Amino acid sequence: MAAAFLITFRETLEASLVVVVVMTILNRMGQNRLRLTLWNGVIAGLVTSLLVAVAIRWLFASIEGPAEEIAEGITMLLASGLITWMIIWMSRIGSQMRSRLGAQATGHVTKGSALGIFLMSFLAVVREGTETVLFLQASIVHAQEAFQEIGAIAGIVIALGLSFLMLKGFNVLPLKRVFQVTNVLLILFAAGLLAHGLHEFQDAGLITLGSVVLWDINPAVIIEGQYPLLHDSGVIGGTLRALVGYNGNPTALEVGAYVLYLLAITGILKATKEKTV
Repeated sequence: MAAAFLITFRETLEASLVVVVVMTILNRMGQNRLRLTLWNGVIAGLVTSLLVAVAIRWLFASIEGPAEEIAEGITMLLASGLITWMIIWMSRIGSQMRSRLGAQATGHVTKGSALGIFLMSFLAVVREGTETVLFLQASIVHAQEAFQEIGAIAGIVIALGLSFLMLKGFNVLPLKRVFQVTNVLLILFAAGLLAHGLHEFQDAGLITLGSVVLWDINPAVIIEGQYPLLHDSGVIGGTLRALVGYNGNPTALEVGAYVLYLLAITGILKATKEKTV
């Protein structure tokens, strides 16, 4: 639930920010005729994202055994890579995002480019929507956390509500701080996806390196299917597994990948920050 909320909240907020900025520019410049174009782009982006979701669900429903483990591993590694790219990109242009979007939208309106306005909203929604689908699928196979649907819906609703308030002129959200906090959580989430993705490859027999289990602190399962709270499939342990990649019995490869990822992303973000100062 927590991981699903984080994913949909962040992705919906990013897409909504584009729509809010463009809509604000249209209102300011009296371009009411382009509002429909903007919303057509949003709808087209949502439909495309839904088609991607259907395709991914069909793919996972049609495979099993080692092929399924490999597909799950690829999905988690791909999601981890995309999250990493998103965080690095946001660290570089995050503070300039609104001004850049505003300048781009103003340019399209000045030129009378309906296609430009359509593409701004379409690409924003389809990009964040596709990422949401991929990240949620990775989260589902990464940790069978309870109430995923509730968390996902809550994230969307809250992000849309806050975006509506921003559109009406209420500065209810310190965007910079929100992105900083969610970046930290997403870094831990991506590290967990990387580690678990490699574990799937180990289970499929593609990787044999580092298969030794370093420790096992999972409480014993007394009744099959009923896990203690702190077990990595339990309520608390499962939530931590979904959010930060907690694993009660990790292999050496998983631990190594997790630690190296955190060191690497920390170094990259520090270097990026120094360049932008």
